[in-house]
This record gives sequence, C-alpha cells and structure tokens, in this order.
Amino acid sequence: MRYARMFTNSLLAGALGAAYLTVLVLQLNPHVPLLSATTARWFATLGVFYGVHLAVTFYVLIVVREFFSMDAMSPGWASVRVLAWLSATGAAVAAAMMWLNADSFRAALGETAARRMMAGAFATTVSAIVLLGIAIAHYSSGRRASRVGGTLFSLAALASLALPLAARGPAVQPAGYLASSQLEPWNPDATPPPRIVMVMLDGASLEYIRTSAAEGGLPNFSRLLEAGASMYLATVRPTQPGPVWAAAALPLVAVALQRLARAAVARVRLPSPARAALGKAARPAQGRRATGAQAAAAAAMRPRPRPAPGAPRLPGDHKAVRSR
Repeated sequence: MRYARMFTNSLLAGALGAAYLTVLVLQLNPHVPLLSATTARWFATLGVFYGVHLAVTFYVLIVVREFFSMDAMSPGWASVRVLAWLSATGAAVAAAMMWLNADSFRAALGETAARRMMAGAFATTVSAIVLLGIAIAHYSSGRRASRVGGTLFSLAALASLALPLAARGPAVQPAGYLASSQLEPWNPDATPPPRIVMVMLDGASLEYIRTSAAEGGLPNFSRLLEAGASMYLATVRPTQPGPVWAAAALPLVAVALQRLARAAVARVRLPSPARAALGKAARPAQGRRATGAQAAAAAAMRPRPRPAPGAPRLPGDHKAVRSR
C-alpha cells in the first residue's frame, strides 16, 4: 500500500503538470475562451500524454529515492510533503517555459498578449517560490501536514493556476480576425490575387546578405532587396529546421490546397455541345438499326484494342513498328 500511495501522489502531480501546460497553450492562443470545449480537449490531450509521462517520471524518482534513503517514506494518499516538492518543480518548469515563450512569440502575440503572458509567468514564479517554501517547511519540521499546512498548499497550488489565467484574461480576437459568417463565399471563377514569392534562408543573417549585396558579391539578392521587401524572421522553439520550416510552410500549404481545389473544380466541366451531339448521334434509337453515319460515329468514339505482344500489326494500327 505504501507504493500505491506514492503512485496516487505521482498521478496528482502529473495532472497538475498537465494543467500548467494547458495554461501555457491558452496564453499562446489568446483568442480561445477559457471555458470552452477546446480548452477541455487540450487538457484531456495533454493529460493523457504529458500528464501520464510526468506521473511515471515522478513515481520513478520517488522509488529511486526510497532505495538510497535511510528513512522509509510512508506518505498519505495525497501527501502535502510529497506534493509540495513535485508541485514546486512543476511550477518552476512552467514559469521558465512561460518566460521563454513570451520572449520568443512577442512579435506573433502582440504587445498586449505578450505583456499578459509575462505577468502570468511572474505569478507562476512567485507561486513556485511559495510552494518550495511550504515543502522546505514540512521537510524541516519532520511532521505530517496539519490542516493549516494542507490549506496553505491547496491555496498556493490553486493560485499557481488561477493567477496566470487571470493575467491572461478573457478571449481577445486578434486584429483583422474575421468570423466564418463574415467570410465571403469562395468563387472559383474569380480572378486570383497577385502571387507573392517568399525567399527564406536557413542560417543566413539579413545583415550578411545586405552587406554582401552592397559590396557586389550577391547581385541577384541585390535586385531582390531593391525591388522587393525584406524582414527578419522570428523563430520558434525548439530552434531546429523541422519545427521552424513546418511553422513557416503552414500558410503555403493552405494556399497549395486552395489551388488544388480550384484545379479540381476547373477540371469538372459539362460536356461540350459538339461531343454531346456526337454522342447522341452515336446512340441509335431503341428498337432501330443504326445508320452508316451513326455506326461510324460510334466506332470513332470506341477505344481501339491494343494488339498482343508479338502479333503482326495491321495497316490500320495507330503506330507502325519502327526498325532499329
């Protein structure tokens, strides 16, 4: 039963870690309402994947601690001494991730959303410090948690989630956002918008390209800089080619799918009047014998069988055998 109680504490800490990740995803998506089906699906997905992995990791750490510790741990089903350490660790990692993402996605989030995310990161940092103080206090006293200690831990853990959500605020639609009811229906016959060619470089700084183009070393890039527009690209984390170029290619994939849809619609055309008339002439009336013109039209529309390999070709075949 002692290890079962350790496992329940690990599960609670894993669920709290999944909640921290859900708060982080909500901060990165300020247009999603807090109380919505999307938020519930995010928490369920993060809980099933990251929550379970965190619970297993915490349980392994507790069991390894039992092997190297002199005093055996016998926690309760929801031990404040155990959860305080695990919650402080989870809150500290969540705060670090919030700070890093707020700095990386400042340009994409906007000034208001980035400022709210930094306020939430500060609140999570303070909560992590408070949870660490509760864990140290219980470890120093060496006694089981009292009702006061349990209440303080519950308030600190709840504040570590509520404060960043309060700083994030309600859902705010980004500038230029259009609801589905405001979008115009797609017209396949409309004139397509002008095309834009994007040249994105991996591992090359804009300062180096501008300097080399000014010195005459990159004439093609010099013409592009003079006739077009240039800008710095914000990166994502992890800063690896796969995630970075996948994020950059998402709008291009959407445009490509739209072009494929237009091409598919353009191929679906009604039969031409001439072909319709030819097909009508080739179909004899029911119960009547086809005339010579109708039989010729039907023979012209019927595909000709290919001769078997090695069979002699007749003068009426499509292609004559060429001698090597």
